[in-house]
Amino acid sequence: MSNFYYRTSKAKIPQESDSDWKDKIRNNAYVKLSGGSTLPQDPADVDEAYNPNGTGRPKAVLEEVSMELKGTAGSLRVLKASFVCFDKDEFNKLEEDFLKPKREVTCEMGYVGPSTPGQKEGPYTFVVYKPKFELTPELTYKCSFEAVGKGNDFGGIDIQGTTSKFSKLGLTFNTTFKGGEEKAKVQNLFDWLDHTVQKGLGQTGKGFNPGNGASAKTEGGWVGALKAPDEYNPPSKIATGWFSADYIQYVSLGLIVAGVNKHCLSGNADGYNLKFDSNYSKLKTTHGGLRVWSPNPMDILFQNGGTYDDYHKKKSGPSKKFISVKSFKTPPGSIDGGPQNIIFSRDLLRSIQKAFDDDAKGTDENTEENVKGKGEIRIDQLFKKLFAVILENSGGAHDLSLEHKDEGPDSKTDIYIVNRKSPSKSSVTPLEIDPYSAKNGVRECTFSGELPKALQAAAMSGHGDSKTETVNSGLGAEGTETKDEGQSLGERSFEARGRIDSDEYAQSAVTSAQAVVKEIVESESIDKQIADNQKLEPTPYPLKLNLTIDGTGGFRFGDVIKVTNLPARYKGSKVVFTVNSYKHTVKGNDWSTSIETLMRFAQA
Repeated sequence: MSNFYYRTSKAKIPQESDSDWKDKIRNNAYVKLSGGSTLPQDPADVDEAYNPNGTGRPKAVLEEVSMELKGTAGSLRVLKASFVCFDKDEFNKLEEDFLKPKREVTCEMGYVGPSTPGQKEGPYTFVVYKPKFELTPELTYKCSFEAVGKGNDFGGIDIQGTTSKFSKLGLTFNTTFKGGEEKAKVQNLFDWLDHTVQKGLGQTGKGFNPGNGASAKTEGGWVGALKAPDEYNPPSKIATGWFSADYIQYVSLGLIVAGVNKHCLSGNADGYNLKFDSNYSKLKTTHGGLRVWSPNPMDILFQNGGTYDDYHKKKSGPSKKFISVKSFKTPPGSIDGGPQNIIFSRDLLRSIQKAFDDDAKGTDENTEENVKGKGEIRIDQLFKKLFAVILENSGGAHDLSLEHKDEGPDSKTDIYIVNRKSPSKSSVTPLEIDPYSAKNGVRECTFSGELPKALQAAAMSGHGDSKTETVNSGLGAEGTETKDEGQSLGERSFEARGRIDSDEYAQSAVTSAQAVVKEIVESESIDKQIADNQKLEPTPYPLKLNLTIDGTGGFRFGDVIKVTNLPARYKGSKVVFTVNSYKHTVKGNDWSTSIETLMRFAQA
């Protein structure tokens, strides 16, 4: 399994040697829509075609159909179709079959005749969400609908309580441990995490005093608690008792995922399931010999070793005094293999919940009707927040997202937690396209690029930046040599970690430490970063390669494309163009495929 954003295409572009492609006729495409009935209709004779209902008007005509893959990582498949009904009876039937919200429609397209990979796309199942029709002055019904690929709407599922199963578990959790231990019923994911921490650490009675470094593996994840420093005073802090110290409670990302799968997604009609993958989710934790460490330990911690724990070991022996992963009796585990062992503080999670609640309170009559106004938190909203915290505190090294894989038997169910900078690599063979050949179905090829204004200003001033250096190095130009003056990066990293404690976790110390961690992540040469897939994000120059070809199935997000007529500057071994979106259109028996690609840097 290769990187999610960088893979060998399964599409097949026609070659002169392909006998079956010679048999293909450009205007011999077909498309088939199946709802309660089928479009286009297949009449048995002339009368059924031109007077099926005795009104002197013909059967409905399918005008145009398109299937498009789009979204941040090709995770959204959209179907659009239009047809015309010539009398009321025909309209009444097809309205029932294709123009009702939530109606399932299946689409398939391809070429009539010999069938090989690439000559067919689908079938895919969609759910209608935007039907539309109008009666024209000619008394015909112009109809259209848009539908989303079934299995691509997982993000809208609620984890706050209205549709989740937490309230039905009959569980409780302590809201305070000071005096009369007050309990509340578990209503949502955040309550369930509180319950799981308290139960896992054996703190369900009077007082919360599990001992510094108490931890446990439970419910498919991990929980733990550390004694908090004197400066600890978040709004969501639980009172622990008159003679108990304050504790920061932590839960792992793996526990959050397990809770969502078990109590929000289990039993859903589409079989959705969040999933870590040894390749897609893999993290790069060491850069230039230094490990990434968390600059904001009250919110998030990584078990990486390196500077973070070296500081404590040198300053305090066994590292039991400070906020450190090594302080736990049973640490959550390394994150080298994936992000499931990244741990978040309970206070961070409750602050995220409060932010959504505040958004809901801020809605008014001008606010679009949405889930926040209903007191819901969608799965995609929650994980975007969590992933943003990870990105900020890893110096940009761990860039996570939820992605839906558009292939295989699990393509409608498994939602992967993907690291956009996963160092996982496998052999990738670009799909080569020659626009000059009249034999491979290329109809149009455009290549464009424009330097953003910020980089224009940098170029005019003669000053470089990391983005410019990335592009210059990736395209084979010599970058600006930088020299390390004064303290080494390792020394500054060590000092920044110490300041977090000595400055009593002040925001200024956290911000300074975040800058140092980012510097660690960017300390390796551009060539090394490219080789480790750390520069797979689209380049800061918005270079785009767009193609329109004869209808060809099998494309996926991340497919690597190579075009023969590019300028020499963009033909280097580190330059790849990957499919960002595509669109299949069938109109008048002609099937065309439009592909949009973005330039990325990778070791080809």
